[in-house]
Amino acid sequence: MYRTIDEREWRGRRGLVLVLVLVVVAMLSLAAYTFAELMLAEHKATHIEGRQLQAVAAAESGVELLKSLVDASHMADRSTARVDHDPGSTLRGVPVLADEAQPAWFSVVCTDASREVNTESRPQSPNGIAFGLENESGRLNLCVLADWDVRQRGAARRALLVLPGMTLELADSILDWIDADEVPREFGAEREYYAALDPPRAPRNAPPEAIDELLQVRGVTRRLLYGLDANHNGRIDPHEQTNSSLAQPRDVGIATHPLEDDLGWERYLTLHSAESNLDREGRPRINLNAADLPQLYQQLRSRLGDAWARFIVAYRQNGPCAESGKPSSHAGPLALSLPPRYQLASMFDLLDVRVRATLQGHRTVILESPLGVRGTPLASDLNQLLDYASLTDEPAIVGRLNVDLAPERLLAAVPGMNAELAEAIASRRGRVAGAVAERDRHATWLFAERLAPRESLRRLAPYLTGGGDVHRAQVIGISAQPGRAARIEVVIDGTRLPARTISWMDLRQLGIGYTLSELGLDDLTRGKAGEGGLDSPVSRASLRLNPAARPSS
Repeated sequence: MYRTIDEREWRGRRGLVLVLVLVVVAMLSLAAYTFAELMLAEHKATHIEGRQLQAVAAAESGVELLKSLVDASHMADRSTARVDHDPGSTLRGVPVLADEAQPAWFSVVCTDASREVNTESRPQSPNGIAFGLENESGRLNLCVLADWDVRQRGAARRALLVLPGMTLELADSILDWIDADEVPREFGAEREYYAALDPPRAPRNAPPEAIDELLQVRGVTRRLLYGLDANHNGRIDPHEQTNSSLAQPRDVGIATHPLEDDLGWERYLTLHSAESNLDREGRPRINLNAADLPQLYQQLRSRLGDAWARFIVAYRQNGPCAESGKPSSHAGPLALSLPPRYQLASMFDLLDVRVRATLQGHRTVILESPLGVRGTPLASDLNQLLDYASLTDEPAIVGRLNVDLAPERLLAAVPGMNAELAEAIASRRGRVAGAVAERDRHATWLFAERLAPRESLRRLAPYLTGGGDVHRAQVIGISAQPGRAARIEVVIDGTRLPARTISWMDLRQLGIGYTLSELGLDDLTRGKAGEGGLDSPVSRASLRLNPAARPSS
């Protein structure tokens, strides 16, 4: 049987259908609204990600510009070219994209370990930030410490002990990590100690691949290595001074140099300093220790003249002599068939010496060093010799310390250097007559200024330079509307053409590190501070971007 629905029941059910329709419409409206909100959020996120990528691209553009500047200095007159520091601040607020709707800039900041060096060639901006490239030769290269120990026992330990907070135990432990043997030093640690750790590890027994590898060395802490500089901008910011998690009690034995200590060891150390072994025309320098003496003679004669060629080849054959008397001014051709018996340990072995030269027919004569005997200044002669000649065929000379840029404490670390001479160099380098230091790639102004006895400077010469072709900088890329930033620290090797990036550190998770006004981007700060813009401390601390792929070198 079928049941009929009366009119009253039918009207009630029509009301239920209306409710159901309203519920369905409301759900569809909510879904549409949610979808619209999701699309708007996705659009905003895509826009922000695009600005983030634009900031990364701006920073990478800055890196490419730096490589081109290093290349340009490499090809220019190498006796005068400089790319370390930017006196005109042309690397501050450089526009990459001029679009008013989507502008982008970069600045190149030099977090320079030599900022304590006050010279006219390294001006600071009024706010204390330097722009440009830092020469890595102003830092102590860990890769050469083992060689320093071979040349002078204990030199490597003495070099490390100049660092603030360094102790004998820490120094020996670092050297045991670096040296090739498995024998622990007096206060050091080798494989036996590290094998007992949980988890166990082994010392590298070679120079570390990165400075932060030193954190694996016994006793080395992040506080010692990096100090209070949590955002790695080369200074202690107010929020770092008051951060209780960073301002830990000093370890026993820490040196009492608050500013230097708070910046840690990292500002003094490098793994990359080197100089190109090319002459001022970009050709490989002549190796004075080459075995082929006839070829050496022809090379020296073509670039430095006959007097230099005869003297150096005669030195290689017979070494220095102590004979007095009048030297020979005119002599016959050398007996180039004689083998080399002496090697030069330093270019300055040629200073103030005489040699016995064997001529064809086995006749001998006395030759005097050409350095400074022709009426030209000694520094000029030395520069000419050092421009065209070296003691090795290696394409780069690694680890010499730049006397014009290195902090005084590092100068005192050089084997054979004493504290008085280091202080004299640091005090005189900014006032050298005629701005010699600005043009001198070989530190010969030390001889011209007579800062120490010639024999002392002769011993120091293999460790010192006035140049350096490896550079460090932080490149900050900024993209506006909405504001995003990318900060990259790079080390650029200019010892060969084209220059290449040998270290790439993404610092974006540490924030910008500087205010936009310091970076020369004041316009970007207007109207954004109240919106959490880039110039606000909150935004600087909370910038979190995905790591960019490292570009090819």
